Amino acid sequence: VAEGKVFFGKISGDGDYYALDKNTGKLIWQTDKFDNVWVGASYTPNGLYFGHMEGMMYGVNPKDGSILWSYDTAKDTPKENWRQMNKRGHGWPPGIYPVPVADESKVYIGSWSGYYFAFDQQTGQMLWRTQTNNGNLNGGLPDSAAPVLWKGYVYVQKTGSVLAALNTKDGAIEWEWRVPMPSLQNGTIAAHDDTIYASHGHRVTNIPYNATIVAFRDVENGSKELWKYKGGGGLTAPVITDGKLITGSSCDPFIVCLDPEDGSVIWRFFSGGEMRENVPAIYGNKDYIHSNKGWLYAIK
Repeated sequence: VAEGKVFFGKISGDGDYYALDKNTGKLIWQTDKFDNVWVGASYTPNGLYFGHMEGMMYGVNPKDGSILWSYDTAKDTPKENWRQMNKRGHGWPPGIYPVPVADESKVYIGSWSGYYFAFDQQTGQMLWRTQTNNGNLNGGLPDSAAPVLWKGYVYVQKTGSVLAALNTKDGAIEWEWRVPMPSLQNGTIAAHDDTIYASHGHRVTNIPYNATIVAFRDVENGSKELWKYKGGGGLTAPVITDGKLITGSSCDPFIVCLDPEDGSVIWRFFSGGEMRENVPAIYGNKDYIHSNKGWLYAIK
């Protein structure tokens, strides 16, 4: 939502992309030039940024949907010619599936080409790219986990079992944390003050394979592991507010509120099902969550 509009795409048919008036729902513009878009967009005053399922990254004028710039994230990679193969859809390189993140001048994104990229927001010039996968087809490519910008680093998923901090200046990998095997690292982190909160799970969406939340000092403060809590996270990212870290889980039927300082449980709510890949939404004094059992909850 930006500039009085709601922007969204779809992954069926012609892959149309839309801008609607946020108050009335009236169509402002519509285009099929972006193909199938899986992810949400990132917005700055310089433009709207997103990629599609075949690996093109776009800078777009939010006023009329015109393309400001584009970049093929498979270019000059081992995945450059994979679009010509028969398979299509989610999970096929070089698609873009995480939501981009932006600072004042750059936008950052990962692709199933096996790289993360930084682009100039205005020109689309690729400023750096960092390889985070050794070229294997299956797994280890940025999927559910969105990059998170925090204190000069972009925290990203790397190879499916590693969390990495990339320096925003040049893309150098400054710090890595490997999850205990055979766990999967595929959830977006949360960050607050000098701490980041990551998660991992033994299975993607299977109860009762407990997921675990882990708290670290950020790279700037030494990356020390502070505490861990077994029973939250997995694919489900935690959120933080007012001295509380709230998480659902793709592997447990509970919503949990933790003290972000020491990981102790403040409260726990039985929802009856996993949260899968959605994230708790906080508004006012309530936390809104839904589970795969079909229920939407508002929790005080």
